Amino acid sequence: MDGEKMLLPFNPRHKILGAATYRTPGEKWQFDFNMHWYGKQRLPDTDKNPENLQRPEESEDFAVLNLQVRYKMRSVEFFGGCENVFDFRQKRPILGWEQPFAAGFDPAFAWGPTRGREFYVGMNYRLFTPV
Repeated sequence: MDGEKMLLPFNPRHKILGAATYRTPGEKWQFDFNMHWYGKQRLPDTDKNPENLQRPEESEDFAVLNLQVRYKMRSVEFFGGCENVFDFRQKRPILGWEQPFAAGFDPAFAWGPTRGREFYVGMNYRLFTPV
């Protein structure tokens, strides 16, 4: 930008992804874990917004942890898990949501998760089992 290198907004310079799976002998149980860590991100300039709609130049860093457990039988598999275990949520991802036609309104200011911790359960049924 103007001959200067600049980080694009909403792109963290540092990211780490870790994943691990453990299966018990016989593979009846499976435990999955993955974690995403996102470093600080440059945010768009909000200096010209009204004072209540100004934001810092950088986001905070955050981590998202997901866990899942599976139990396998012959043709049925049960699973359950939790996403966003730490329940991290970005506060107020829409700037000026109270007055969408006023100066400073910006619906595209999301830099992190907007949904909190979620649990799920399910089942898979295999019609044909391999020989």
